[in-house]
Amino acid sequence: MSLRPLALLISLLVPGLLHAEEVHRAPAIGIEVLVPDGWKLSTDGPMFTVLHEDPAVTLMFIPVDTGDAAQALEMLEPQLKPYLGKAEMEPPTAITINGLTGITGDGKTKLDEISALVSLMSLVIDARRSVVVVGLAQEEGVDKVTYEVGRVLKSIRRLELAKAPPAPTPKPAVDPAPPAASPY
Repeated sequence: MSLRPLALLISLLVPGLLHAEEVHRAPAIGIEVLVPDGWKLSTDGPMFTVLHEDPAVTLMFIPVDTGDAAQALEMLEPQLKPYLGKAEMEPPTAITINGLTGITGDGKTKLDEISALVSLMSLVIDARRSVVVVGLAQEEGVDKVTYEVGRVLKSIRRLELAKAPPAPTPKPAVDPAPPAASPY
């Protein structure tokens, strides 16, 4: 009995199983994030964006120099206003993703007369750093990618730096004595 029909059925029923996905490592921020097949990654210094075209979805990952999630959002408020318009936001709630704690809140706004959903998330990376995730999605058709957006957000992990290689053995200051001459 061949397992090919079963494998094909599973690949069709489980999204992303046989698709090329990428994990983006962002050492400057201290995180890694899944970039699903069909999505695009754009980087600008330490900040990066994960994009989907149809429907339009943008997830911006912005590093902030504070270990306080609420303060990180406050620090970015002036820069976020152009993206948020006059968003009507729900009160923030506590969130934990893969051990990273923070706050999140959702809302709605209009961007160029298009109804958009807004999501703000601030996660503490360590005592000095946080990452703010700004999500903007065209409201019409967003249900097509809700699952993938969730996968991206749930994939955020602290970037554990690889252990440094062992230090090289220091060369002795004096060359060791040459081997004794062989009697043969």
